[in-house]
Formats: sequence, C-alpha cells, structure tokens
Amino acid sequence: MEWVKGINLTDQEAVDNLKVSRRELARRLVHLFLPQWLEAGVFHADPHSGNVLVSPEGEIILLDFGMVGEISNKDATDFQGLVESFLAKNYSKTIERLKKLGFLLPEADPRTIERVLVEWTSYKPADFLEMDMSALKMELADMIHQCPFKSPYDLCFWDAPWQRWKG
Repeated sequence: MEWVKGINLTDQEAVDNLKVSRRELARRLVHLFLPQWLEAGVFHADPHSGNVLVSPEGEIILLDFGMVGEISNKDATDFQGLVESFLAKNYSKTIERLKKLGFLLPEADPRTIERVLVEWTSYKPADFLEMDMSALKMELADMIHQCPFKSPYDLCFWDAPWQRWKG
C-alpha cells in the first residue's frame, strides 16, 4: 500500500497536457488491458476510471487490486475466438463463443441475437452523433431484456486469487 500520484483519465485538461498524445495513451491502455482478457492469467477486474490513473509522462497506474480474476487457457481461447468472429462479422460463430463462455442462457434465440448484432454493427461512429442518447439507452435496455444474456459467475465476482490458495 502506497500513495501514488496520478491524473484521472476523466480530467480532460490534464490529459491534454500529458507528455504523450491521446492516441499514444489509448494505445498504452489497450496494450495493458486487452491481453488481460485474451491471454490466460490474472487480470484487474475493476478497471473503472477511478482505478486507472496516468502519470504526467503517460505511464498507466492501476489502483485497487481488491477484485482480480483469473482467465483459464480455455476461456482465453474462447475470448480470442469471440473477438475474431465479431471483427470478421461472423455472427453465428460470435454467438457460439458467447454460449461457450456462458453469456447466453439456453433459451437464447440465435437468430434474434444475430439480427441485433448485424443492426448494431451497421452503425458508423458519426451516426451516434445524430442519435437521441436517451432513446438509444432505452432501446439497448429493451434489447438486453429480450435477449437472454447473463454474466457468468466465474467471470464477474472475483476475489483475490491468493485468498483461495492454501499453502
């Protein structure tokens, strides 16, 4: 436990004054977090903006390791397949991976989920500037309630791995 000084990522003015560009900062964040979901091992399970700071030099500082998780080799492979199939727009394979990872209940209708994926991925970033965000939020909430998604227990409620180890 130590006090670490850093800049909150939501402090736009301070972020603009870093010694690295926003693009470089984004690259560093992706480089830090993406492997935590796509490779087997331990990961930080509570990476909200209050737990991620940045130094003036652009180094990422992670805080609060009270929630960590562990990705198995099998889950890491399934997450990799999920990302690959989604990026390739192979939505039937995406749905298969979601099922393998435990995100879909058995009664999930693959055709409905595929239609939702096709619709949502057809938007371009500029389209979101024209949308009513309140209506979009309500539509998304309705969609989630219609599609039987769940958060797998072993991927949501983690405790520190060292608390489980006996030795």
